Formats: sequence, C-alpha cells, structure tokens
Amino acid sequence: MPSHPAGTPQTSAVCVTSGLMQIMDDNELTGVLAHELGHIKNYDIRVSMIAFALSAVISIIADFILRITWFSDRDDRNNNQALMVLGIIAAHLGTAGGYAHPVGRQPAARIPGRCH
Repeated sequence: MPSHPAGTPQTSAVCVTSGLMQIMDDNELTGVLAHELGHIKNYDIRVSMIAFALSAVISIIADFILRITWFSDRDDRNNNQALMVLGIIAAHLGTAGGYAHPVGRQPAARIPGRCH
C-alpha cells in the first residue's frame, strides 16, 4: 500500500491511501508517516525532482539530435553516424534517468534525527 511525501520541511504533506489506513493500526501508521517525514526532512523529494528534470532535458536533447540526423540530407547521413550514436546513447540515458528514485536514501529516512 503506497504512501507518498511531498514538499520541503517548511511546507510538507504526506499522502496515504485509504487502503493503507484500513490495514494498519495506529502504531504502524505512525511508523510509516515518520518514515515519509524522514524523506521530507532529508530533501529526498528535491533530489527526485532534479533527477526527473535532468532526464527530461537529456531526452529532449537526444530527440533533437536524432531528428537532426534522421531528417538531414541523404548524402550527408554517412557523416552523421557519430551524432546518431550519440543521440541514441543520450536517449537511453534520459530514459534511465526517469527511473531515478532515492532508494539509496531509504536507510537515512528510517533513522530518526539522521540527516544527509
């Protein structure tokens, strides 16, 4: 059952599903909320947003490179092979960046008072 933190330590919110609230008792729900608030305290939301923005920019640049090389003159296409390969690599990097999630920061959110 998912829960999701949002915001910064100054303006924060934690969303939980109704299913989570139904299956957990108050003690378990307090632990989940404390964990999500740990993500907010450690600015994990900001890290995720920066990773998403960078992957979006990389994807746009990769798309631009691929369109330039694909729609260029046929005679000039042989000279653009390196640019085409660069565009394909950038497209894969942009896609991989979209999967970025602060999984490595999970232990920091589990320990109250710990800040990275």
